[in-house]
Amino acid sequence: MRLLLIGISCVALFFPLYWALHPFAGPNWGAGIAAFMMYIGFPSLFLLKWHRRSTHPLIKACNYALAVVVLLLLAWVAYRVIVGSAPLPQAVGLFFVYGGLAVYFLKHGYMPYQAEEMEAQEND
Repeated sequence: MRLLLIGISCVALFFPLYWALHPFAGPNWGAGIAAFMMYIGFPSLFLLKWHRRSTHPLIKACNYALAVVVLLLLAWVAYRVIVGSAPLPQAVGLFFVYGGLAVYFLKHGYMPYQAEEMEAQEND
């Protein structure tokens, strides 16, 4: 959930930063600096400030809800593939990447890249 909020915040902060830089750096440099900050700068700053996972029950419930929504969207993509209007190669990639990660999260309660952090919490 925190990564989703960080991503949405970074995209939302692109526009005010671009508007602030446009008069001083011009349209091209302003857009370039704002894009750099959106993809690299802001996420780094947010992750430095918000580095720990939240164990609040509401956050956990929202994370599980996001995983269920991903699986429902994949079911819709599967339906579109079966009907014949969605391309199969992209759908297969979606199923392996997003479907696998959503099922992993629903099974374990955390993502694969958080396994070390969760084991350290269990050992403490």
